[in-house]
Amino acid sequence: MSPPPFTKAVMKAAPENPAVQAPLALVTGGGSGIGRELCKLFNRDGYRLVIVSLLEDELASVKAELLAERPDADVLTIQQDLSLPDAGEKLYASIRRRKIAVDVLVNNAGYGLWGDHFDIPFERIKSMLMLNMVTLTTLATKFGAEMRERGSGGILNIGSTTSFQPLPYLAAYAATKHYVVAFSEALAEEMKGYGVTVTCVCPGTTATKFLETAGVQSSPTFGSVGYFADKAAMSPVDVARVAYEGLRAGQRKPIPGLSNWVHFLGSRLLPNRGMAWAMRQVYQVKGK
Repeated sequence: MSPPPFTKAVMKAAPENPAVQAPLALVTGGGSGIGRELCKLFNRDGYRLVIVSLLEDELASVKAELLAERPDADVLTIQQDLSLPDAGEKLYASIRRRKIAVDVLVNNAGYGLWGDHFDIPFERIKSMLMLNMVTLTTLATKFGAEMRERGSGGILNIGSTTSFQPLPYLAAYAATKHYVVAFSEALAEEMKGYGVTVTCVCPGTTATKFLETAGVQSSPTFGSVGYFADKAAMSPVDVARVAYEGLRAGQRKPIPGLSNWVHFLGSRLLPNRGMAWAMRQVYQVKGK
């Protein structure tokens, strides 16, 4: 499968002309989980990397791993809390000061909150909305405008199968992913005449720190949320591979895993009210 022009043109020229720099990918939330696996894939294909994460130890760890795999790797790490107001503008300004041109933007940073909506501290909800939607939109807008001006580039946003229906007990998180998917698909249509691709991968439950952050703990109780999440979780390696291949192929909404495809198709057959009722039966089971 051939990569789109923003990858093929630069990668082909780089080995023949040392003066031509390899393309650069900026990955938010690149210190762990899906983001970390995506960094490995970009690194193996010779990309330069800017990796953003909240945790310094994750950044040090992923940089060391990438350099061990490819000693000549060009890796810049930036520690920043992207859930803060104006975080997107501040990160963009930091990249501009360094005179870095971003060829591929990966908006991977994000988290969810599980539980009765009214029992979750509102400040946590507000920070999640800021990270999952506002920062993502800021970065896509700022770097996307530069890509459009250059006539090449790629944006990869991380959506979720939670975007397929209203989701009780993950109400605000699922709503943020509704937004991410709708925004990505609309942006893809706007950008198609400018040589810029926009891909939004929609993974289901993945074996990352996401579940712990959301408040869902692994459980041996059959039928509980924790039991289902543990058994259904895909590997971040597999999710990252589908996302990366989707980006390179210019796909708009790749969905990793057969069960997630079935989920997607089912969500198209049932009305939202029916899906919301069904999901409530699943998520209100006692025992995380």
